[in-house]
Amino acid sequence: FSHLRSLLAHVIRWLVQKMKAYIIFIPHVYSSRGDEDDRAEARRIMRLADVPRDYIVAIEEKLTPEEVKWIIGKCDLFIGGRFHATIASLSQCIPTIMIGHSHKYYATMKRLQLTEYCCALPTTTVDELKAKIQKALIEGEKLRALINYQVRIERDYAMRALEFTANILKNL
Repeated sequence: FSHLRSLLAHVIRWLVQKMKAYIIFIPHVYSSRGDEDDRAEARRIMRLADVPRDYIVAIEEKLTPEEVKWIIGKCDLFIGGRFHATIASLSQCIPTIMIGHSHKYYATMKRLQLTEYCCALPTTTVDELKAKIQKALIEGEKLRALINYQVRIERDYAMRALEFTANILKNL
């Protein structure tokens, strides 16, 4: 976790100082164990980033999945390390940068033709993440359109698979 904390703290500082960006930590996992709770991790990263509180907030309340998705949908750019949070972002055509160590992150972004917006841990550097953020922000609407197109293809594929399965079950 220390690499991820440091990476995010540096990038947050850069986003606030250079772009006057507003940062919001949206919790996705809650736990009585502090090392597994997104709220505790957000507080650690905020301390490391050391930016004015006017530009950064961590949501402390437990949110429903609908509330999480609604907040994610208001973002100009979503940078996430929780797989299902990034899926919530992509499903709303929000430019998304996935940060993770599991093969499923890369595989998902590959299916959507978005591998250039995937960061592997622990090898991603601050400069690499900054470059991905800059590209996502510059691409903006073009990136949203690509995500929209690719997500529609995936939804159609899922519907065909569901229909196929329903036909098999109907004939049992």
